[in-house]
Parts: sequence; structure tokens; C-alpha cells
Amino acid sequence: MPKSVTFRLCCIAILSALSIVCNMYSITITADISISFIYVIGFISGVFLGPIDAFAVGAIGDGVGCIIAPKGPYAPSVTLSSALMGVLFWLVFKVLKRLPFYVKIIIGYLLVFVICSVLINSTTWYIMYGSKANYFYYLWTRNSLQIIVVIVNCALSCALYKPIKKVMSSFGLGVDKEITKGE
Repeated sequence: MPKSVTFRLCCIAILSALSIVCNMYSITITADISISFIYVIGFISGVFLGPIDAFAVGAIGDGVGCIIAPKGPYAPSVTLSSALMGVLFWLVFKVLKRLPFYVKIIIGYLLVFVICSVLINSTTWYIMYGSKANYFYYLWTRNSLQIIVVIVNCALSCALYKPIKKVMSSFGLGVDKEITKGE
């Protein structure tokens, strides 16, 4: 971890700003389906900053993004979902130390998809918009497109992991030696 609290706060601010941009410029398909690269920011903050800072990045990014460019009613549970993304990525990298980093990235994305997209976000939008469809049919229709978004974000994270790791370590934010044993 970085030596300076100020440096960590700057990293949180920069990643939060990127998260806000990703929230503002997501492509809205329907009221409850959008294409966004917010997953990549959650991945970067979780793996390189740790769980507390990653939670802050996700919460700030979603909360401020909703204030600056609202795309519907505010849902605190969706903000919680955005905040949990980085924590889940950190958890996967922390627990599955010996696996190759590509496998950890894929497992992290699967976990984030199931917990954040399917369970939290889909349930939130189902309740908020009072869908007349069966809950499981709604989950299928909403998440069949969302899985494509997650796969694109996962591929982008796999492609960017090593360059981002190199840049982050030059600033003193290298991934814990302990969680990168599989590399």
C-alpha cells in the first residue's frame, strides 16, 4: 500500500472520477438495462487499492454519477452494488492466491455478475418498476444482455491487467505480493 494518505486519497479521487464518467456515459438500452464499463473501474480499485478504498470508489462514483446525470430514480441498493464490485474483486484475489490471474479475473467477474447484477440490481429494478412479468423471466431477459456487458468488461480487464499493474506499481500501488502468487 502507498506510504501517504494523501496519495491514496488522490488515487480514490481519480478512480472515482473515472467511475463517474463511466456512469454518466453508459449507454442506456431500457430503464433497467445499460452498457457500461464501470466493472473495469471496480476491478482496478479492488485489486490495486484494497476493499475499503474500492468500496469508497464504487459508492462515490455511483452516487455522484446519479446526481450529475440521473437516468431514473435513485436506488441506494444499486449504489451498494457498485461499491461491492471492488470489494468482491479484492476478495477473489485475496482468497484465490495461487490461481493464475486470468482465472481470478474471470471468477471475480462471475461473482460480481451473480451478486451485483443478478441479485442486487435486477431485484431492485424489478421492485422499483413493478414489472408484471414473472421474477425469473425478468431475471432472464434483463441479464441475458447484461452478461454480454460483463464478458466485454472481463476481456478488457484481462487485456489491461498487466499494463495497469505496471503503471500502478510505478506509483507505489502494486498488487500485494501475497495475492499474486499465481502469476
